[in-house]
Amino acid sequence: MSRTVRRPARAPQHLTTGQRLSMLMADRGVSSMGLAANLRIQESTLENFQEGHRGIPSHVVAAMAQELNTNVAFLLEFSEDSRPGAVILEEARLHEEPVSARNLADKSHAIGRGVERPTEIYVA
Repeated sequence: MSRTVRRPARAPQHLTTGQRLSMLMADRGVSSMGLAANLRIQESTLENFQEGHRGIPSHVVAAMAQELNTNVAFLLEFSEDSRPGAVILEEARLHEEPVSARNLADKSHAIGRGVERPTEIYVA
């Protein structure tokens, strides 16, 4: 009698910095020769970065992010969001809830009930 073994669904493959770099270059149509020239490094150095044989200096990572229209956190595997940093910050800014007159009235009621007084109030 055979038994069915259920396996959990595989999580998406985690990409290394080199793989992310290669993926972005392919997506953006950037050649290794062109990127290396813009970064003012040798093509073999860029290939060593992509293959993980060499650490990438911070100033080079920042320049790569700018050249490939992405953000440093994505290249360094801290984020899965490959959009430019400026776009991410703008989206976060737009999602902040503006303080309306009603919110201020609710806060003043809360202060009267012994709730701690806010130290700063931002008005949009």
